[in-house]
Amino acid sequence: MSESNQRSYSCKDEDLPIIGALILQSFSREKTVFILFSNRFADPLEKDLKAELVNVNELVSPESETLLIRKITQQIYTEIELVDSMADPLKAYVDLTKSQLTPASFGIIALRAACNNGDITAVIDKLKVVNTNITNHLAQLKEVGLTDEKVSALKTKVSLLTDLKTQQQDISSNRALIVQENIGQLNSFYDKLADILLVGKTLFKDNPAKLKEFTFSALKSQVGQSRSTKKNDSTKTDSTTTTTKTES
Repeated sequence: MSESNQRSYSCKDEDLPIIGALILQSFSREKTVFILFSNRFADPLEKDLKAELVNVNELVSPESETLLIRKITQQIYTEIELVDSMADPLKAYVDLTKSQLTPASFGIIALRAACNNGDITAVIDKLKVVNTNITNHLAQLKEVGLTDEKVSALKTKVSLLTDLKTQQQDISSNRALIVQENIGQLNSFYDKLADILLVGKTLFKDNPAKLKEFTFSALKSQVGQSRSTKKNDSTKTDSTTTTTKTES
């Protein structure tokens, strides 16, 4: 990687504008103290940084792409829920064969676990295993009521989920390339934030609470914890929904 493409900051690209917003929020509140320390923190610095924040945010997480990825992600979750609902009757068909086949050996248990985890890659892989087993034991399963329509529906889900995953990856890959080509803009923004952090740590070295507000590692950790909490809350919601459907 060329020196011009190296990042000055040590966080995810998409976290930089979030951390930047937190820094600017603290700076705005303490601006008078900063200006007493140095006139370089006087206006129009805050206004200019807020304008840069908008541009940086649009660069790493453009609203149009964010909305599209969100839509694709919702489609993925919807399709995974459908796969999970289709796996339940398939389990019954396997049991009805009264053979050595079991839902576990057939791959159904692993498939449903992947569905409950919302892991699209695992769902695709496990569904392929299930579809292969359906093909290998199709005669037995048809004897107990499995229809060609249901077989076809499961096979279709593989191609549909694969297509959605590819769309999601293409958008992310293209955005990563654009960001990489504009690292200079992100570095410039970070360098200005770094000046605020430098002085902030000097001004508030004896105030632990405010010191954290001007410490990059602390802000990075805060953003990471917030992201983790949101992800866990989302997983719990999905899990509750899936459990309710399974029990009904």
